[in-house]
Amino acid sequence: MRPLFRLSGNCGAVLALGFTGGYPVGVRTTAALYRQGQLNRSEAQRLLSFCNNSGPGFLLGVVGIGVFSSAAVGLRLYVVHIAAALLVGFLFRFFGGKDPFAAHRPKPVSSQSAQSLAQLFTEAVTGSFFAVLNICAFVLFFMIALRLLSLTGLLHLLAAALEMLLAPFGMTEHLATALFAGFLELSTGAACMQGALLTPGTAALAAFLLGWGGLSVHCQSLLFLLETDLSCKPYLVGKFLQGLFSAVLAFVLFTALPCA
Repeated sequence: MRPLFRLSGNCGAVLALGFTGGYPVGVRTTAALYRQGQLNRSEAQRLLSFCNNSGPGFLLGVVGIGVFSSAAVGLRLYVVHIAAALLVGFLFRFFGGKDPFAAHRPKPVSSQSAQSLAQLFTEAVTGSFFAVLNICAFVLFFMIALRLLSLTGLLHLLAAALEMLLAPFGMTEHLATALFAGFLELSTGAACMQGALLTPGTAALAAFLLGWGGLSVHCQSLLFLLETDLSCKPYLVGKFLQGLFSAVLAFVLFTALPCA
C-alpha cells in the first residue's frame, strides 16, 4: 500500500472490503478507522478517492448476465473496474502534501475499551440494519425522482439533448436515458441498459456508470462522513475520474478483444 498509494497497511483491508463488499462498504470502513485513530486525515482523504467500489455480485450478475447476458462480460468489466480504481489511487498518492507516516502513530486500543462478544454482536446487527435502511431509502428516493422526470417528459428531453451532444460517439436515445438514469441511480441505469447490444461503446457506458456509482450511492456513502471532519471532495473527484478511466479502459479492451 505504501509504495503505490502512500498509505499504511491498515488501508489494505479497507481496499479489499471495498472491492468485495460493494457500495458503500469502503467509505464506511474508512470513516470507522479514522474515528478510531488508525488513519490520519491525510490517509483517510487519499483512501476515500478509490476505496468505494461495486462488488463482484452486482457486476457479474446484474450487469454481466442481466444487461449483456454474459457472465464473462461482467468479469471483464470487474477487472476494468478494479484497474481504474487502482489507477485513481495511484494518482491520489500525490494528494495531501508531505509523507504522513512520520507524524502518524496509530492509537493503541486500551483494555478498558474492549467490548464483550454480546456487545459486538448487537452493534454489528443493528449497524447493518440501519445501513440497509439507509441504502434502501436513497435508492427509493432516486427511483421516484427518475419516475417523476419520466412522467413529466423531462427525462425524454434530457435524453434527447444527450443524444445530440454525444451522437458522434454512437449515442442513441435509449443509451442516453440509461446514462442519465445511471448518473443518478446505478441500478436503474443498469436496468435501462438491459438487452443492449454489446459493443465497445455500450461496454464503455456500463463501465463509466459502474465507476461513477451514481448520486444515490454517493449519498449513501457520504452519510458516514457526517460524523467526521473528512471532506467529500477527494471522494467525488476520485469517483468521477474512475468513471472516465473505466470507460476508456473498457472501450480499448472490448475493441481489442471483442467477446464472441
